[in-house]
Amino acid sequence: MTLKETTRRSRNSCQLLTAGRARDRHSRKLNIQKWKKL
Repeated sequence: MTLKETTRRSRNSCQLLTAGRARDRHSRKLNIQKWKKL
């Protein structure tokens, strides 16, 4: 495994983590809107 591959892999995992967090935040917002409607 070369250094390039490792850096690329770590960068991808970092992007996945940030995307997951953004998705969680978005779903939380939607849940809040649902509760307000109820």
